[in-house]
Formats: sequence, C-alpha cells, structure tokens
Amino acid sequence: MMQEEEKPSAEITETQSVKIEVSDTLLKKQKPDLMGQMTINSIVTILVCTAVSMFFMRIGIFSFFYLAPLGFAVIASGSMWYTFFTAAIANFIFSISVSSPESQSNVWFYVLYITTLFLGFTWLIGSGNLRTTYRLIIASAAGAGAFLIEFFSQNSLFYSAFLDIMETISEIFTVPDANSVSVNPIFQNMTDSESMMDFIIRFMLRGGALFSILFLLFINRSIAISLSRFTKKYKEEKRMITFFAPQNIIWVFTGALITIMLTGALKIEIIEILAWNVFVVCCIIYLAQGSAILMHFMEQRGTGFKIGISILIITLLLSPLMLGVFGALLILGVLENWIPFRLQKKNQSGRF
Repeated sequence: MMQEEEKPSAEITETQSVKIEVSDTLLKKQKPDLMGQMTINSIVTILVCTAVSMFFMRIGIFSFFYLAPLGFAVIASGSMWYTFFTAAIANFIFSISVSSPESQSNVWFYVLYITTLFLGFTWLIGSGNLRTTYRLIIASAAGAGAFLIEFFSQNSLFYSAFLDIMETISEIFTVPDANSVSVNPIFQNMTDSESMMDFIIRFMLRGGALFSILFLLFINRSIAISLSRFTKKYKEEKRMITFFAPQNIIWVFTGALITIMLTGALKIEIIEILAWNVFVVCCIIYLAQGSAILMHFMEQRGTGFKIGISILIITLLLSPLMLGVFGALLILGVLENWIPFRLQKKNQSGRF
C-alpha cells in the first residue's frame, strides 16, 4: 500500500520537472539574443560595416550618416554587443593613431562621445525591452551628455570647430569700407563670433544638444532599417502611425513650460536648463504623435493625394517655414489629448 501511494507523488514530481524545463525553454526563447549567433557571414558583415562607418565619419557630408552602417550590421548579424565592441575598438585605435602627440589629451573626450553614441545607437537598434521612442530618448540623452562633456572640456575639438565656423560666417557678412575697417551695422551684432558662440552654447544647453543627437540617431536608424528591408533582413513591424503619447506626459509638458517661464524671470539658470531639456523631450514625443496623426489621415487618401502632400511637406521643411511645420505637428500632437483624431484604441497602439 505504501509503495502504491508513493507512485502518484513520483509522477507528479516528474510532471512538474517537465513543466519547469518547458517554461525555462520558453523564457529563453522570449529573451532577445543581444550577442547573436555569430557566423562567418556575420563577422564579415560587422567588419565591413565598421570600416564603412569609420570612412563615413571623416568624409564631409557622409559624416551625418556614419551610424547607419552599424545599425545595418546589428540587424543583419543579430548581434548588438559584437557590433558595438568592434566599432568602439576601431574608433579608439583610429582616433589615437591619427592624432598628434600635442592633441592626444583632447582625443579622449572625443572617443568617449563617439563610444557613447555607438553604444546608444546599437542598443536602440538591437534591444526590444522598451518602446522605440523611449530608447531613442534615453540614447539621445546619453549622447547629448557625452557631447556636452567634450564640448566644454579644455581644448575641445568640437568647440574649436564651431569657433572656426562662426569666424568664417562673421567674415562673410563683414562689409569693409574704403579703408577696410568698418563693418556693416545691420550684421554687426549678429556676426560677432563671440556673440554667436554664446548663442550656440545657450542653445546647446537648453535642449539643442539633445534634439541634435536625437535627430542624428533617428535619421541613421531610418536609413539602417530601409537598407535592411531592401535586403530582406528586417522583419519586425513597428509602425509609427500607431504611436500614442503616454497620457500623463501632458502634465510634465505643462510643468516644464511653467518652470521655464518662472526660472527665466527669477534668473535660476540651472533649473531653467533642466526644464528646457525636459520640455524638449515632451515636444519630441508630441511631434511623434502629431506625425502619426498626419500619417493616419494620409493613409485614408488616394495615392495622388499622398504624393502631393509628401512633396508639399518636404518643400516646407526645406524652406524658412520649417519651424511652422514642426509647430503645427506639435500642436496637433498636443490636441489629441482632448480630441480623438484617430479611432484606434490606445491599448492597441504599436510599440514605436
């Protein structure tokens, strides 16, 4: 009798162990493989894309797109960390080798900035733990912080480059008289290189650096995904058209705006700078929501209408009315807190 009673318990224990093994297997499958299964093709892809990235980084206008090859490498190889370490090591070796002995002390902050961008961008492409929007903001904040550290370091490479650009612009708008000593009074205040650098610094601290890095990451991510779709490497569907901003973000947006006005009047610069950066993040989220609304309306129209509106938007973005387009999208995104422009339920929205 005792032996017969022990059999069911033994069967239950065996069944439980099988269930645990099955559940562990499912959990392993659900976790993203950030290291990826490396093959010869994956290694070659990472090496080639890293070389292209290093080349783009130092070739004129292509320097705006040097992250895109790394994004393609992450998608094609399935490895975030191998791509990051390969790019970071290559950039470190190349930056140190091309720098002069006098300027090597300045290169370290530049290497820190580029390494931070590499890490943020590969994480943006390769990780799926957070919504794309949140990953984009976090990566941009990290990149902006690293950029500002480099920018305000002693003998900064970026500061020297910006100063040279400002001096060149100042010389272009300088109009000498017969004695070559006077300056056009219309542009005198606008073209003073020191005044322009002060404006650049204020702009960078008050969300300009954050927005610039975010725009850089967004453009490169879009290019990488487009290349991956063209080569049939990208299968994930996260459409921006289904994006909805978090409901409570409107209170953060309002609080940041009020804080900016109060701290500006009271001359509390540190809190004002922090409030500006929070305000810029909220604006980016509502710009995304406004763009999603526009895409939703365009999807319901014919092909000719879509092409016409797309051409109009591109024309406006390349014109002095660019800020007006951004302002309209921002207002549209904010208004959706009270006006349901889209019929989709927010719990059915995509994870962009």
